[in-house]
Amino acid sequence: MATIFKTIISAHDQLNETLLRLRLETPIGYQYHAGQQVTLYGQEGIKGNFCLSSVAEIDDFLEIYLESAPEFSHSTNPYHEFKAGAEVSISETSDCFFYPINQPPQPVLLIGNGIGLAPLFGIAREALIKYKLKQQVRLFHLTQNKDEYSLIQEMISLLCHYRNFGYRHYISGERKGLTKADLAEVIPMAFCDINDLSNWRLFICGDADFVNDIVSYAMTRKAKADNILQKIYVKN
Repeated sequence: MATIFKTIISAHDQLNETLLRLRLETPIGYQYHAGQQVTLYGQEGIKGNFCLSSVAEIDDFLEIYLESAPEFSHSTNPYHEFKAGAEVSISETSDCFFYPINQPPQPVLLIGNGIGLAPLFGIAREALIKYKLKQQVRLFHLTQNKDEYSLIQEMISLLCHYRNFGYRHYISGERKGLTKADLAEVIPMAFCDINDLSNWRLFICGDADFVNDIVSYAMTRKAKADNILQKIYVKN
């Protein structure tokens, strides 16, 4: 049975109409890596599973991003109790979606859509800042609209401080979902000029169709299955 830790919400930031950032006090003895999944509990029970975007030993808080639909009223918003100062509980981490520290260094390619950017950004920071990776670290983010385009200043900071970091962003438009034709056009942008992925480690995070299509395309560019880590983001 997973260990549960009690903690306090130290910051509640509504970044835009659809994106909420929570920062929690790090419980004593809590161990984790950026990208790993946790379960968050409020006073009313389980609120969902989320991925951590903070980096242990660098950030003095735990950070998660949540989708917050603008049409929610106070009574229907599942996160209405998540205010600064509120007591919540968080599970220990439960997966292997993080930068592997016990393997030889490899260039890293991170690809995500929507809110999937948050854990990928954390993984990039962990590799670059905490583990001082010298190989290339590239991040591609696909969004449907500008509201999903977050962490702009943070990306600029990484680009300024790490010459081996690259970032590309593509806005697909307001239409709901991407057709196969859209994906056929967009997905090659994520890989850019990397034709041989046999030595690259890939992290892919987003909705199921997007993740599956990215994995399939990566295999055509010689990616090795053992080097692909994927996380399907399910709306809570």
